[in-house]
Amino acid sequence: MACEKNITSGFELDCTSIPTKGIVQSVTIMNTSDIDKGATVFNVANEEIIESLVLKTGAKQGYLMTGVKTLLNGQATFAPKDDTFDGWVHTLIGYIGDLNPNALDQLKAYTNGAEITAVLEMKYIGSDGTGSSRYKVFGYDQGMVLTEAVFDANVNGGLPFTLSNKDGFENNGFPYAFFITDDTTTEAAVTALLTPTAP
Repeated sequence: MACEKNITSGFELDCTSIPTKGIVQSVTIMNTSDIDKGATVFNVANEEIIESLVLKTGAKQGYLMTGVKTLLNGQATFAPKDDTFDGWVHTLIGYIGDLNPNALDQLKAYTNGAEITAVLEMKYIGSDGTGSSRYKVFGYDQGMVLTEAVFDANVNGGLPFTLSNKDGFENNGFPYAFFITDDTTTEAAVTALLTPTAP
């Protein structure tokens, strides 16, 4: 496929559906290596839409990270390049409220280089009402790794941390939309990621 460099439409603001900022404080995270990328289905007409996100067999599953207010957040930053393709840095702001032994064990995995892909639910579902703008997949092309974490017992006792792409290993584009037919079907598919796959 040729690299398309010509735009084919513009952007119009629908004043009857003003975007709502923020994400739902429940993020589905998974090991990037657990995704069966050969089974991922992209929309035929728009390759920015993932229609099927499948995990490999072997009891692989996604996990929930939850927060309140704006503890959890997602960011995508354009990364222009002079000598290769431009990219996007995907970032997930996370939080560990209870630094119990199990949490510390998981934190060690992040410290050791775990690469994470996450499905974030936007508060804004899109102007068409179908929910096609609700879910975004961060870190699909290049998983996100731990890039920052600062513990301060005098602030809140928990651990805010940042997962982002390694320098020079940006994603190919903006976080993919995750949408299957309608909002209800897509929500069910996101929930299904939390169920372990066959052994």
